[in-house]
Amino acid sequence: MDDLYIYPTYEEVVLGERLTLSPNIIKGSYPSVDKYLKTHFWLLREDFVSPLRKGIDDYRDHLERRDTTEFESYDVKIHKRVTFRKNPKNEPLTAVLCFDPDKRLRRKKLDLNNIFMFESLLCFTSDSFNTLLFATVSCRDKEFLNKYEIVVKFCEDYDEELDDLYCENFLMVESEAFFAPYKHVLTALKYMTNNDFPFKKYFIQASQEDYYPGYINQFTSIEVQGVHQKYRFDVKNFKYWPSASELGVNASQLVALKTALTRELAVIQGPPGTGKTFMALKITEILVKNKFAMRRKTPILVVCMTNHALDQFLVGMLKFTKKLVRIGGQSKRDELDDFNFNKMRGSRYQRLQRLAQQDVIGLTTTGAAKMRSDLDNLGCQVVIIEEAAEVLEAHVVACLSSKLEHLILIGDHKQLRPKVSVYELEKLNLHVSLFERMVINRDKCCTLQVQHRMAPEISQLIVPLIYRNLQNHQSVYNKPLLQSLIKRVSFVSHNSMEGEMKKNPSKRNKCEAKFLIALSKHLLSQRGYTPDEFTILTTYKGQLALIKEVSYQLAFTFSWFFHFFFQLIKNDTSEFAENLANVRVAVVDDFQGEESNIILLSLVRSNANGNIGFLKTENRVCVALSRAKNGLVMVGNMDCLSSKSPLWHSIKRTLQSQDALSNSLTLRCEAHPHQTFHVETPEDFGRLAPNGGCNQPCGKVLDCGHRCKAMCHLDTACPKIVCHQPCLRLCNARLHRCPLKCYVKCGSSCMVKVSKYLKCRVHTIEVECKTDVRTVKCTNPCIKLNKGCRFDHKCPKLCHEECNFCLERSTVKLACGHLATIICGKPNPLCQETCTKKKLGCQSNHLCMKACYEICAMCEEQVIVARTCGHNLVKKCYERVPDGSYCNEMCSKKLDCGHVCQKYCYRSCRPCRPCMLSSIVTVFAFWRWRYY
Repeated sequence: MDDLYIYPTYEEVVLGERLTLSPNIIKGSYPSVDKYLKTHFWLLREDFVSPLRKGIDDYRDHLERRDTTEFESYDVKIHKRVTFRKNPKNEPLTAVLCFDPDKRLRRKKLDLNNIFMFESLLCFTSDSFNTLLFATVSCRDKEFLNKYEIVVKFCEDYDEELDDLYCENFLMVESEAFFAPYKHVLTALKYMTNNDFPFKKYFIQASQEDYYPGYINQFTSIEVQGVHQKYRFDVKNFKYWPSASELGVNASQLVALKTALTRELAVIQGPPGTGKTFMALKITEILVKNKFAMRRKTPILVVCMTNHALDQFLVGMLKFTKKLVRIGGQSKRDELDDFNFNKMRGSRYQRLQRLAQQDVIGLTTTGAAKMRSDLDNLGCQVVIIEEAAEVLEAHVVACLSSKLEHLILIGDHKQLRPKVSVYELEKLNLHVSLFERMVINRDKCCTLQVQHRMAPEISQLIVPLIYRNLQNHQSVYNKPLLQSLIKRVSFVSHNSMEGEMKKNPSKRNKCEAKFLIALSKHLLSQRGYTPDEFTILTTYKGQLALIKEVSYQLAFTFSWFFHFFFQLIKNDTSEFAENLANVRVAVVDDFQGEESNIILLSLVRSNANGNIGFLKTENRVCVALSRAKNGLVMVGNMDCLSSKSPLWHSIKRTLQSQDALSNSLTLRCEAHPHQTFHVETPEDFGRLAPNGGCNQPCGKVLDCGHRCKAMCHLDTACPKIVCHQPCLRLCNARLHRCPLKCYVKCGSSCMVKVSKYLKCRVHTIEVECKTDVRTVKCTNPCIKLNKGCRFDHKCPKLCHEECNFCLERSTVKLACGHLATIICGKPNPLCQETCTKKKLGCQSNHLCMKACYEICAMCEEQVIVARTCGHNLVKKCYERVPDGSYCNEMCSKKLDCGHVCQKYCYRSCRPCRPCMLSSIVTVFAFWRWRYY
């Protein structure tokens, strides 16, 4: 569209010409794409041009009034004398600008890294604004900056003006608003047409219909990792989806997941602490892992408003993909170094070709607008925009390609809206995001409902006041106890009036600044609290600057105060000052999406008229009250805040119900928990708790054993004072207390008389306690027996002498029963008496007759014994008598026939043979007679 011009004009910024601006239509449809583009183009452009116009008007008025004071403005910086020289590289429309020809700035030691950002807008005049040249910073390399020079590129070919450029001195006006984001988005809008405009049915026609993403068909099946297993299901058929518990999400998150994957325009609202980033990563992971199942051929485009949010989002993606690229040079995360677009090898064309092979491409809204043509050629089918409710609608549209098939907006329109430089443009709805406009027109917003961040006392401030159905997760009921702070939520109300900055109308309140810095110092004095445990938030940039200014002053004051009371403590005040300087201080508008364990909030506004500015808007208040996880301390004038604001009146009632509203902050001493005290002013901290504890004696047990009498001082070492109390230490023997004062070094010689056992451990001696008796010889008679004595022969020597073996003779009864005379200290001799015992195995009375000490022999005497059969047997005495059945004598028994048995004794007796033969003959004769 040729009638859209990006750069400011002389007529606008000097002559005051203005276009009639159309409001952003937030309810209903736009008549056409052309009307939509022009509306947002001119609104966004005016947001930049208006402050520049105002700044130049203010400076011209300053000159007309011949004001001798230095000109100060929130909108522009004035450089009264700059010069040009030719660019040695002869690039068209460029020149080298020397911004310090008089070398005045060099004496101030400027931080050259933070001035004249690339593509910043500069205005030049050499004739008191009768003419005006516009240029942007095109090069700020060190070779130029070190000489206080930059290279600028003029916005137009000024013909005659450029001829005299190198001969004159110019006054330079530098816009405080950064021009680059405006330039790239305006360029994208300027060259967008009806044919390549994305999602017209939603953005232009405000259609309420829902459609599936274009790449999903009726057979699309995806695989999702659950808590314990993987699930494969038809993405369109919700009845086949796993349950919320199976996927490790809550019910509202499951609804958001279904919405994000099945609607081509998905709007997901995430109230504070409900896991917007978690859900964004979950959605991205499913899309990445199912890229081929969904028949997608292009990377997912991830867009964030800030570099910080983009870094955080992309680092989370490294858990499931390494095929990602981060475009832009402002990354602060080392983990992303290997994935930076600018650090890829090859030409820019080759790097752009490689983008198509990635899973994810991440960049800021400004970067996306700048690379719109490249991204349009890439044609990303899926775009995910995080914190979308904080992004101007023009910035979102500038990111989108005509090939877009799936747009996922994640944000919260009840938190911060997009930043607008010109308040009057909010009346034309410039500050209403595309996210919020879709919520208003479509009423299809899917809301997460369970918060995991805030302790219940903190969430009560915004539920149900701002979020009607926000629920607390069980985990928030188990928050760790706070140190020193008795309540999780405290509002310290005061009546100290606000002030204004010189350069701009931003508000500041010195009382609140000092109070919160003093409280920060107090928290740093607690055990375990480090600078990253808490954050100081404020609602105004003027207060931000004031807090940083006061921080160093109070750090020095408190360090001196501490040293005054504890002169002998080795306290590193420089380390303390460094810790205090490391406490993060931020304005609420820069803290959306972030959180801190403890938030110290300065609300600033305090005046008799009850004027609280943008603190009456729900969005900023919502963010301010929802950043804290464990503790929230607010400092402000509650009477001023609540006098005309229903919002703050409701918050006041909630605070009162928690007994959290007071004109002082109640603190507890961690060393003496029963001690509580109330601080109303910054000075109260130094008076009641000069080192983070209380004004009671410390009471810690010192190395000497006495209790520290110095004022309570928590984590610091007790002072090494001169202790005049009686010494508690004992002598080396641990028997007698030292008689000296505690501060006097104890001697090693204890003079008390004691009775000590000598080395013998029997006799004692009276000596001084210090005496070592281990070398003293005992001269008492020995009370022990002679060595080896088995009777009562006492040693005749002295106790310290070694006893001899006992040589006394004694008559003893030996083990064998005989008596013998022996030497007491020697072993018993062998018994030489004749043995009177029987021989071994003897069954008679055959005596051994050997010497008593010898072993008895077996009894081999011949003896006659009678067998049971009646025969006699000759055997050795020790032998056993054999059984009668083995007798080899002839049997002498008579048989029944009268004959004597002729067999051996051990055989059985039987009839004799002659008698048997006679019987046989008789029988034979009988049978013969009978038959014959």
